[in-house]
Amino acid sequence: MNQDLKLSLRPRGEPSGNNAKNDAAVAAIRQKLERLVSAHASAAGWTGEDVDDIARRGTILFFSALSSGHTASEALEHAAGNAESEYAIEFVESAPDRGEAMEEAYEHLLARRVASIRPIPCISGCLNRRA
Repeated sequence: MNQDLKLSLRPRGEPSGNNAKNDAAVAAIRQKLERLVSAHASAAGWTGEDVDDIARRGTILFFSALSSGHTASEALEHAAGNAESEYAIEFVESAPDRGEAMEEAYEHLLARRVASIRPIPCISGCLNRRA
């Protein structure tokens, strides 16, 4: 993983100071994080819009973990390790909304993933439990 992502967090309750400066810092962190998770997703065989969606999911997971009290390092590990699974689960579970069976959505998702022979983490087991 890319180790150039550094965070400086202030203690809870401490005044933020310059909001514009903080907003710019958060935007920079989000951009670096999206690039990192995108690279992770691409290396796992994802392409195109899937990579972008996984990167967005990773950003959400990262900031959620931070707000739950995890360290920046733990939050980064959580985001990179779970973004792909979260995206795949959401895609498959939303299949009925698109008029598609969950099994079809899973097969469709696998077909969109290239150069990877491993199954999407958790999805295979989740589908089997639903049957």
